[in-house]
Amino acid sequence: MTDPRVERWVDLSFCLASAVYGLAVWWPTRDLPYYWDSASFVVDASRDLLATHFHPLVASHSDFAHPPLFVAALALAWMLFGDGRLVSHALVLPALPIAMMATYGLGKGLANRVVGASAALLFGGMAFVVVEVGQVYMDLPIGAAITCALLAWSTGRRAVASLLFCAAAAMKLPYPLVAPAALALLLAADRGRRSDWRAWAALAAPFALVAVWLAYHRAVTGWTLMRPGRAVYAPHGPSAFVASLGAAVELLLVDQWRWLVLVAGIGGFVVARYALRRRTALGPVAPLVATVALGVVFFAAVGELALRYAIFLFPPYLLVSVTFASAALRRAAWLLPGVAAVFAVFATTWHPRMPRTTTYVFRPDENLGYLDTIAIGRTSARWLEQDHADAEIFGAGPEQYELTEPHQGYVTAPLRFAECAQFQRHPDVEQLVIVHAYHQGQILCGRLVEATGARAVKHFESNGKWLEVYLVPAPP
Repeated sequence: MTDPRVERWVDLSFCLASAVYGLAVWWPTRDLPYYWDSASFVVDASRDLLATHFHPLVASHSDFAHPPLFVAALALAWMLFGDGRLVSHALVLPALPIAMMATYGLGKGLANRVVGASAALLFGGMAFVVVEVGQVYMDLPIGAAITCALLAWSTGRRAVASLLFCAAAAMKLPYPLVAPAALALLLAADRGRRSDWRAWAALAAPFALVAVWLAYHRAVTGWTLMRPGRAVYAPHGPSAFVASLGAAVELLLVDQWRWLVLVAGIGGFVVARYALRRRTALGPVAPLVATVALGVVFFAAVGELALRYAIFLFPPYLLVSVTFASAALRRAAWLLPGVAAVFAVFATTWHPRMPRTTTYVFRPDENLGYLDTIAIGRTSARWLEQDHADAEIFGAGPEQYELTEPHQGYVTAPLRFAECAQFQRHPDVEQLVIVHAYHQGQILCGRLVEATGARAVKHFESNGKWLEVYLVPAPP
């Protein structure tokens, strides 16, 4: 029997390693300018809460009625430690180590410490997870909270699990409800436990919290879940749903080398069950399988999916796959070389070399390519501020916040910016148009350049990402 002191030392060592790894990944991002939804939603919503003294307690700047726990926590952090990007990024710092530790704990209870450590390492090595470490956004903290909740549920701590599910649901809607919904389905299917009212109450709590929040949000804003007029992308009809389901499976379980994990899990299950004649207990992994399956179906049904939305699905997905792969091996330690190899492959997707963008791309990168977008935004903003501070500048996003909001980290004072749709000729003023390929509004900017005969005066580029500044000629 293993010495309990050795086991505690192993557990403590893994927790320490997770903390060191999380800090190492986070450190280069600690003073990054805000980007994408961090800039246009979270940061501005937190500033609004401060300005209104948290009344009403509504997260503004979003088309959805997201609950305000994360943005309120950011505002409180600024109150305590000062409004700065280091403080903002530090709020997200604990999320990755906590998620890895919870994954390790789940794997230890599910199979053994090697399985837990393997799944946690693979989770920490996925490109989009590394991306979220540098974003002041709630998806990674939600993933950490849900993984901790699954760990608490697996060890019978239902009240703790319920509180953690509530915390996740209090940050964003609606996907944090997937995991408690999956557990509720399993509870309903279990004849021996379906009458356990305490378990039902624990799982019902996050849904009750959301219902109260939506009622409050409607009373304050006049709308409930989604801002009126906002486009809906849910598939219509069976064929559209099947296509959406296939896209969700590909994005979540296959892309960026994740098919290696899927193949290892399926292959391990088949070998263990049919070649080695080992009975692979499905009961312990059922909550994890149900969470992943329901999550995939949910995202296919709503028709809106980015990897960061589904970050909470990956600890269960990795744990199930690694558990089945381990079942096909004589010793769990034999997993480690394969896991190390897969981690190395995952690392190749972190910040790959990219060709120059030649078509419009309106989705943010799900790798560290976002650093290149920040780089061209930062250098172009500094050039405009230094050499063209009095010019009228036309563009779209993200320069809409980069050039007008100094707290975002790009300029020291607001520049004279307007969207391309608002362009008017002013003969006595220098007029510049920013052109790139990373926002829908840039379609109008391209047309504006053609219509005015503007000429390119400056080009910025970083790893395939580019931005050009055009000078509008004075009218004859």
